[in-house]
Amino acid sequence: MRRDAAIRLALALVLVGALVGLAAHYDVHRRSNTAVLTSVDAVVGPDPPGPGDEAYLWLTVASVDGDRVTARTPKSGSPLVVDATDLDPRLVETVDPGDVIQAYGVVAAGERELAATRLVVHERGNRRRMYVVSALGGLLAAGAFLRRWRPDAGALAFVPRAERPSGTDGSDSKEDERSG
Repeated sequence: MRRDAAIRLALALVLVGALVGLAAHYDVHRRSNTAVLTSVDAVVGPDPPGPGDEAYLWLTVASVDGDRVTARTPKSGSPLVVDATDLDPRLVETVDPGDVIQAYGVVAAGERELAATRLVVHERGNRRRMYVVSALGGLLAAGAFLRRWRPDAGALAFVPRAERPSGTDGSDSKEDERSG
């Protein structure tokens, strides 16, 4: 039994290591395939990129004024204005303070400004809904699994639950025996 537990633990460590490796590989691959990844601090900081440089930012919206969105990154207090005049006005109308946006664009000649070429809006309500649906799905999956399996701490494994003996679930009652 001890050897089986050691093998399971080693397998779990290998799988967790593979998961971490895949996440790191994904991050490196994503960064290499994006034209330029910058932060608000890089755009508004002491040595900002020059006008015409491409930028890709995840921002939290602070305010919306017409086609201009003022936003910040969670780690930065520096505001950045995203100019969305070249985009569909209906898209900008859907942006509310507190929403998270992905802004793709070009650093404008103006100070602390990004001329957006693409804007993806992640509404706050959609994030809440996603978390609720994910939590419910996880609970349903765990419940369905634990209905047929139980943990065995000694073996570091899940084992099938014991079958119910005949007559405990109400299907084999005495009335069925009399009528049969």
